[in-house]
Amino acid sequence: MYKEFEYKLQGNGLDSWVVSEYEDDTKAVLINRYMVYEDPTKPPKGIDMSNVDLTTMTAEQMQQLKTALGL
Repeated sequence: MYKEFEYKLQGNGLDSWVVSEYEDDTKAVLINRYMVYEDPTKPPKGIDMSNVDLTTMTAEQMQQLKTALGL
């Protein structure tokens, strides 16, 4: 799946993004289109840290944690 994000400033001054989901990066088949009001390119707020085990994290998980912490 390929996602494309288009920024839109609403008339009331709020930020929004139109998210278009395609079957692949050729964008030949549109699957879904919807609007969100939080930047979809930023990591989500409030990550559940209850199951974090630093000894078994993969490099990718460690990088996600660093990004979430702003490191």
